[in-house]
Amino acid sequence: MDRLEQFIQQNRPDFDTEQVPAEIWSNLETNLPKGRRIRLIPILSKAAAVLLILGIGVLLGTYMANSNNNERTLSDISPEYAEVENYYTQQVKNNINQLESKGVDAKVLEDVQELEKEFEKLKKELGRTKNDEQIVHAMIENYRTKINILQRVLNRIDAPKTPNPNTTKL
Repeated sequence: MDRLEQFIQQNRPDFDTEQVPAEIWSNLETNLPKGRRIRLIPILSKAAAVLLILGIGVLLGTYMANSNNNERTLSDISPEYAEVENYYTQQVKNNINQLESKGVDAKVLEDVQELEKEFEKLKKELGRTKNDEQIVHAMIENYRTKINILQRVLNRIDAPKTPNPNTTKL
């Protein structure tokens, strides 16, 4: 190979004697099909803008979903509160199930539903303020109030029907 390269380098002027006539190049340029030139920079810049807008939309959507859904529960604070929450939740469910099995009208549970709305507000507040301890106590008190209401209704249903001494039959 070295001898071949050496030969080409020594005889280069002999190889470069022929030139392509200029009219051939001009004929090639005029006879080539005129295709539409695609400019990549404008296309790529538009694609990048679309991707940027989509990315911002995804980030904003994720942020909004998290900010609307950032309700915390007692179990998010500590394992002890998780036990308390599980206990009270189970008590409320048991009492409601007992009432439903006895055929109690849904209107009886209106107070419990109101307390549940307040409880949801407390869950939204939890973690947003520095006085989480007060909110936790309010949530526990809310559970206790629900249980008390449900227990009262159950006791009234289960109480033996005794005639009222103030009313007498003739």
